[in-house]
Amino acid sequence: MDTFLVQNTSDLNGCIEISGSKNACLPLLAAATLLKNNITFHDIPNICDVYSFLDILKLLKVDCIYKNNDLTLNFDNFKATSLVDSLMKTLRASYYLIPTLARNLNRFEISLPGGCGFANRPIDLHQKVFASFGLETYIFENKLVCKHSELHGTTFEFPYKSVGATVNAILMASFIDDVTTLINISNEPEIMCLIKYLKSCGIDITYLDSTVVIKGKKKTLNITNFTNIKDRIEAGTYLILGALKGNPLTIKYCPIGDLESLFKLFDYLNVKYEINDSNVTIYKSEIKKSIVLSAGPYPMFPSDLLPILVSYLGSSNLVHVVSDKIYPTRNQYVEELNKIGYTIVIKNNDIIIFPKKNDYEKNIIESKDIRGGASLIIGAINSNRKIKINGINYVKRGYSNLLNKLRKIGVNINEEN
Repeated sequence: MDTFLVQNTSDLNGCIEISGSKNACLPLLAAATLLKNNITFHDIPNICDVYSFLDILKLLKVDCIYKNNDLTLNFDNFKATSLVDSLMKTLRASYYLIPTLARNLNRFEISLPGGCGFANRPIDLHQKVFASFGLETYIFENKLVCKHSELHGTTFEFPYKSVGATVNAILMASFIDDVTTLINISNEPEIMCLIKYLKSCGIDITYLDSTVVIKGKKKTLNITNFTNIKDRIEAGTYLILGALKGNPLTIKYCPIGDLESLFKLFDYLNVKYEINDSNVTIYKSEIKKSIVLSAGPYPMFPSDLLPILVSYLGSSNLVHVVSDKIYPTRNQYVEELNKIGYTIVIKNNDIIIFPKKNDYEKNIIESKDIRGGASLIIGAINSNRKIKINGINYVKRGYSNLLNKLRKIGVNINEEN
């Protein structure tokens, strides 16, 4: 199990360049596979989840060349097949390949997707989406069995916002030669990036107020280049770290427009920052106001940033209450933060953050998911003590060149195997 050792760290100074978005690039790779679009994607992050997805694509005989954040995909030897493999269990986004298999096979099986285990994350909504297009699915022996005789367009209204189900619905609609209307889709920037790519490939997509109308095409344009968007969660993580320890910290290529909710929070808390084009310089800022905040679907405060925010709020002498409307039980990191001096209580899915204690019980804590692990790293930096964080492989799934970026700004951190 890989481990980070964080030791006494004073205020941080320097510059961090934000990488391409993890949550945007995986749907892009799935879309290119669906369309068999030989292409080079730019600004693909150097993270474990990307490598896992590429390993799965290789099972479909896709040629992948990844160098200097450019990823070239070639589908000349593509061969559709069932994906019953342990690789599928490591990555929840593997289910984005179901539309590709449905386009090429009338019956196939796929191992149930894996990913972070911080909450019960069923795929029943995905199954309802697929059913609306004529794709029958059922679970048997930890596999999703899929079959169809004829696929068709649909009108589907999402009962709640779901990024993953929205991606799969858009991908299904894009290759079926029919009209599909999707209502109450997720509005995340990552979804807009996917729509932009599909439109550049010639798919007729009209988006308005959480509704999208798609006129699918069997034959599409073969574009050769597309640039991924910047990672708003990575940017938000380092911005929060800057508010905690920046002296100052500059975040380059920050997707400012995608982080409006975070900057509104910073303004409320009187966090000092300066914006220059896409660069944000942020200064260590003491928290002098209590907050009550709920994370939820975009444009609300991002669920993926809530664990990181908790580490920052726990550094204050005030009481704060936060909750997560998307993953209300994503709180495994709380127990670990409490081991290193935080005082946090969970009550009815509310996370109540009290002033931080000076003493602490342990110096070894464990990461159990990507964002919770990032929260623990920030908590360890804030502790000004020697803290060992196990399970750091989770965090590597979502943060590109994490160790080097932290060292560059002055974090005293090392990796142990």
